Amino acid sequence: MHSNRRSRWLFGLAVLASVACPLGASADPEPVPDFTLKDTAGTDWSLRQQKNKLTVIAFVSCECPMSNAYLRPLADLAAKYADRGVGLIGINANPEETTERIRDLNERILDAGKKAGNAYLDAYEKTLQSIADYQETAAKQTDVEWISTVVDAQARFTRELTKVYVSTGRELLK
Repeated sequence: MHSNRRSRWLFGLAVLASVACPLGASADPEPVPDFTLKDTAGTDWSLRQQKNKLTVIAFVSCECPMSNAYLRPLADLAAKYADRGVGLIGINANPEETTERIRDLNERILDAGKKAGNAYLDAYEKTLQSIADYQETAAKQTDVEWISTVVDAQARFTRELTKVYVSTGRELLK
């Protein structure tokens, strides 16, 4: 817990320093020169190929707990802003890490995301099924036919909607 608090404090200090004291800041910034790197599949990736696209560059390392901690939030931001022309590239800053190690980390992050997504869908499905069960029980408790019919229809709708939502979510997580 202590090291986590210290890491947050150091990260906050680094952010504050970068905002308060931008070294080499200019009123007329220059674009980043083009560069080409290989991705984990061995394919060339070039900054020039990102024409008219805002590209966020994050320097990461498999060995850095801080950069590993912000990979998921960065991925969420990349997904959120992708349709607005914003791209994200993670550049491994540790030349000693192998491509296999980076691929392994990527796979572990994806697997963790899939497990979390499936856990969410499990909880969602269980909750909505309980609501539908309650609705069906309530429908049977009334002697007023139209109320029973409406509540029973709501229970069926809840079950069908839950089934579609959960199956779609699981398909996307494959």
